[in-house]
This record gives sequence, C-alpha cells and structure tokens, in this order.
Amino acid sequence: MNIYKSFVYMFYALDAIYDECPDEELGNYLSGLNPFLFDDESSANPAEYEEFEKCCINQFGDKEPVASEIYEFCREYLAKNAPEKAIEAFDKIEKDEWIESFKEEDK
Repeated sequence: MNIYKSFVYMFYALDAIYDECPDEELGNYLSGLNPFLFDDESSANPAEYEEFEKCCINQFGDKEPVASEIYEFCREYLAKNAPEKAIEAFDKIEKDEWIESFKEEDK
C-alpha cells in the first residue's frame, strides 16, 4: 500500500467515526487532513500530508507496508501528531475491521 493511499484510509477511518459522533475538535482536524480538496496527492493543509509522508518514509523506507502495519503506524502517528479526539476516534476502529477494509478495496 502506498503512502498516499494509507493517508486516505486513515482519513476515511477518522471521518467514519466523526459521522457517527460529530466532535468539533475532530472535525477541525479532519478539515486539514482532507485529501480530496485538491487534485494532487496532498491534503487541505499540505503540512499534514507532508508530515505523514515523512514519518511513513522514516518508518518503512522503500518497503510497501501491509494493512496491519499501516494500522499500527497510523495509531502511533496520531498519538504523536494529532489532537486527543483523533486518537480516541482511531481507537474505536478494530484492527481486524481495518484489515478487512483493505481486502475489500483489493476486490
């Protein structure tokens, strides 16, 4: 899974939790993460994607991580870079559910 796709999955996961339980702090964070605002592979706030990309490269190098590794990476990334509400939201996502969503995407 490439870096941008990993970023988009993280956004989708957080956005799904936001849809279930709207929260202003999480909503504000998501507005900066939004990967669909522009046509390029970035985010509404380009610094958000740039930091994610940098951390992903530091973690995995040239290796393309699998879904379980991306789940763990996203959790660690959010713990270091996101507001508490984003971490709480991500913690509501079951790892098995995350991995299954990647399998669905590949079909």
